[in-house]
Amino acid sequence: MWMVLLYGVATFMETGVGVWMFGRMFPERKSSSEYRWAKMILLTLLILTTYTMHRAYGQEYIYEKFFFIVVYAGVMISDAILYKYRDFFRINKKTEKIILFSYISIMLTWQYWVSYVSFGIIAIANLYLPFFLLLFYKCDFIQAYLWEVLYLVNIGLAKILYIYIIGMIKHRRIENFLFSKSVHFYAGVVYLLIFYVLFLIIQKNFCVEKWLKDLLTDCKKMILFVALSECSILYFLLTMNWGYIENRELIISFGVISGIALILLFVLARFWVQIMLKRNASSATAELLFHF
Repeated sequence: MWMVLLYGVATFMETGVGVWMFGRMFPERKSSSEYRWAKMILLTLLILTTYTMHRAYGQEYIYEKFFFIVVYAGVMISDAILYKYRDFFRINKKTEKIILFSYISIMLTWQYWVSYVSFGIIAIANLYLPFFLLLFYKCDFIQAYLWEVLYLVNIGLAKILYIYIIGMIKHRRIENFLFSKSVHFYAGVVYLLIFYVLFLIIQKNFCVEKWLKDLLTDCKKMILFVALSECSILYFLLTMNWGYIENRELIISFGVISGIALILLFVLARFWVQIMLKRNASSATAELLFHF
């Protein structure tokens, strides 16, 4: 029971840090009415995956399918009524945001309990979060998706180090951490919590959100290239060895992750500097024209 609660705390922190950082890059929307379609998709995905996860890992009864259909219909109809009569029945936006975020965190905790690292979930950006970010923040879907993939794949690379270290110590296979009967250790949760704290410290000292916002706004293709590169490396490390983990795999993974992190940071920093130089040049030109 304590293990599940700790996984919930770690998932809440992981998801919360990602949303918080994105919120520092893109301001909140004053009104989300024009993006109600994103809310409809988000609610549909949450209810549908609740049913499919329960069906896959719980005991199914005959009436449950009809129960979820009724719940889904009730949620959609209620939301439509509240929107139509929003002048009389107005739900606080912050309350709505907290409810949706909590539901998402619960579903992701379930997913992470099943698989410590899921390449598929990373590739689809945790499924729910791009729509959540689009609904509440002034961004487009591509920006929300690229941010989540970039954020999650770097966390995935950090998790790989844990898998190789614990797998070598406990004499486990990589697959033991990836599938529905994955092994769970308190060290895995503590490792993630420490990593998220370090992530916050790095963000605070280097103001990551400032240059990432510029890249997500002006260099989406570059961010896509970086995300695809890191996803390819993560996939390679996940599939490199299905046997028991040995020193060789640990050394390779540590070297590859360290090397690629330094290279990608250099590339991103270089592109950000180029963006700043262009903006400064444009500002200088505009100022000269103004004086003339």
